[in-house]
Amino acid sequence: MVRINLLPKDKKVKSRQVPEKIFIIFAILIYLFMGASYFLLEKKEKELNKEVEKLQAELAKYKYVDAEIKKLKEKKRNAKEKLRILVKLLEKNLLLIQEVDAITKNIPRGKIFFEELDYKEEKITIKGNSINLKNIAKYIRRLEQYKKFKKVSLEETKRKKIDNQQVINFQITIEKKS
Repeated sequence: MVRINLLPKDKKVKSRQVPEKIFIIFAILIYLFMGASYFLLEKKEKELNKEVEKLQAELAKYKYVDAEIKKLKEKKRNAKEKLRILVKLLEKNLLLIQEVDAITKNIPRGKIFFEELDYKEEKITIKGNSINLKNIAKYIRRLEQYKKFKKVSLEETKRKKIDNQQVINFQITIEKKS
């Protein structure tokens, strides 16, 4: 028997090679795409890491600012509380403020120096030093002019040396009007 193959040999081979070439080209393209994607993703990751570092540095700054703001708010709250207490005291003791103002504004500047001021309801005691007796007398006359004081009296005087300078130590008592 004789066999005759009517199909050309080239066509049969070519039909098998074409799908293999397409598969190989397709596989190469997929590998190239995957490689390009990898490098692009790596580059994006580096950019994002840099941005994260910048944001963390900025966050650290804001945390410091936030801590400072909290400290300032605490100081503000303390100051408000102190102010509220002072206002309460001033409302109750307005007469005290007027009397202390009269005592301090009548001091001959640079000539009388207070050491102690004792304030009680009926009596105020002032201890201090002066260069001479004239300044003490002048100060007492000024205090006597204040209408809220009943009696201003010089209780005691003593000579004493402070820093090699002779001064007069004195004590004045002020009785208040009721």
